[in-house]
Amino acid sequence: MQPLSLDSSPPSKAMEAPVQRVFLEVAYDGTNYCGWQVQPRGVSVQSELERALSMLFRQPISVTGAGRTDAGVHAYSMMAHADLPIPHPPLAQIQRGLCGILRGGISVRSVTPVIPTAHARFDATSRRYHYYISACSNPFWGDYCWERRTLPDMELMNEACRHFIGEHDFTSFSKLHTQTKHNRCTVYTAHWEQVEMPGLWDAMRYEVCANRFLHGMVRTMVGTLLEVGYEQRTPDSIAELIQREDRTLAGSAAPARALFFVEATYPDSIYSLDPQ
Repeated sequence: MQPLSLDSSPPSKAMEAPVQRVFLEVAYDGTNYCGWQVQPRGVSVQSELERALSMLFRQPISVTGAGRTDAGVHAYSMMAHADLPIPHPPLAQIQRGLCGILRGGISVRSVTPVIPTAHARFDATSRRYHYYISACSNPFWGDYCWERRTLPDMELMNEACRHFIGEHDFTSFSKLHTQTKHNRCTVYTAHWEQVEMPGLWDAMRYEVCANRFLHGMVRTMVGTLLEVGYEQRTPDSIAELIQREDRTLAGSAAPARALFFVEATYPDSIYSLDPQ
């Protein structure tokens, strides 16, 4: 007969397996995806990244992105965090392994160690987008810019952009019936400029940077600003649009194919000094 234990404390829980949190820098062509976020139907960038990670580590691994781009929107540098089991191969080897598994226009540019509490979405201090329009048929950028018969008046549009700067309620530029708690955003920069890159000419680019963006906000900004550029509304009408908080008063959303998520920025304090 075994002696009774005098220890009345509850049995200890099994220790959780150690993990290391990392930031994955992801670039993707969103043409064939239903957006960043996992959806009940359709293939998303997030689901493909989670599939590749789970295949590489032979266990389920989830990721959280800095933003939730819509179907057809692209990204130069989308940050996402994930918890990798320890021990694991060198991070550079993980990056190469993910690129070997991923197909169809998704690439992991880097894998960077961060502190355990770092969050790709909530720790981001700013997000930046680019939108491209062109006045000519382009064999190289045709699927990634909005082709117009003529370019709009850039001076008028930049005059209108100044009304976006600062903290405002951007309900007039958001899709209706979203799940966000509020529609206030702080826009740091917003402007149009002429661009000429290899394979892209007679074109303009809209750049906007803010602490956060609402669903469909950038594309509605672009559609409304083009109405200003084609003299269908005045630059000062943007101020009234913001004040009215009525989506029906703004312009139509521009096509998704010409929108690029450029980057998210983070405080230096979230990056780990331990590369593991």
